[in-house]
Amino acid sequence: MSRASRHIRLRLGFTLIELLVVIAIIAILIALLLPAVQQAREAARRTQCRNNLKQLGLAMHNYHDSFNSFPADGIWTMLPNDTANRQPRNFSWICAILPYIDQAPVYNMINFNLPAFQQNLGGKNLESYMFPALLCPTDPGFKPGQPYAGTVGPNGLGYVSYGVSMGWDWWIRPGEPRINGLFMTQTHFSMRDIVDGSSNTTMIAETDTASNTGGQFAGGRKRVGNERVFRTCLMSVQVNSDSMAVGGVSPTVPNRTTLWPDGTQVTASTTAGKNGVAGWWYGGPYTLAPFYISAYGINSEWPGPSSSHTGGVHILFCDGAVKFISQNIHHDANWTLSMWEAMNSINGSNAQIQINLE
Repeated sequence: MSRASRHIRLRLGFTLIELLVVIAIIAILIALLLPAVQQAREAARRTQCRNNLKQLGLAMHNYHDSFNSFPADGIWTMLPNDTANRQPRNFSWICAILPYIDQAPVYNMINFNLPAFQQNLGGKNLESYMFPALLCPTDPGFKPGQPYAGTVGPNGLGYVSYGVSMGWDWWIRPGEPRINGLFMTQTHFSMRDIVDGSSNTTMIAETDTASNTGGQFAGGRKRVGNERVFRTCLMSVQVNSDSMAVGGVSPTVPNRTTLWPDGTQVTASTTAGKNGVAGWWYGGPYTLAPFYISAYGINSEWPGPSSSHTGGVHILFCDGAVKFISQNIHHDANWTLSMWEAMNSINGSNAQIQINLE
């Protein structure tokens, strides 16, 4: 073999420096492409989230067509003629629309004359049910490797990523309808009650399981230990004295013992500091019925709407439109001056408000 041919064969390889340059170029290309891939995935998740809300909007309007009203935020009544066991029938609004989200078999198994807690539906407790259409793909949930991981949420409770609007707060205010949302416990509103117009009034917003703990706007408070607050699915877990008794006395029947959803007695001590399975609200991560109140703004505090999408939340309006609303939307502690509060009321004289689409 000639010296020239050997020289040509040796030149066919790469030097170490050339190899390192190639590797560096590939690494740079990957670094440039990775954010684009992540953005594409998040865009797909956001599209799925919007679609989930659109399906919920269709379900709500189909329910309205059948019953001439929207469902109540929750059913929270004591069993009639039950002096020994004042356990409430606490079903969420999701139970009412099950036939309209292709879950009629589950709906048909529910006995609304019995308490929701531990009601067996086809070998599974009612409070443990979860549905993919009610979960935002970006919501972190309780996945393997995370605290409280399991097929359902903590203490065997199913969870959702969406909640209905109760307006300014969770108190029923008959004398001040301008701050009422479209949903109240034991109260049904219809399209004719939306004085401000269906395109200006919110119906459902994201309330993900990560739940913001930042901010103290309008007197809000963080949960103990900054624990997460998640919304239950079929079982409504209420926290205010309009819906649940305090001190062991029923709000509707005096001197009757009232129970928490798990069957333990409502007393001053259990109200002050329950933990574990016996008290979901009083041991983190905390639970709340699938609703939100608007007093705290977006991505601000646990009672309000929140999402893991950057910059805001998806909101379903009463006309069926889904819009991405910025967390920086005008919000004021004085609800009469707040655009955000006007959107969440059914009679807040907000007909002139223009909502900017994403």
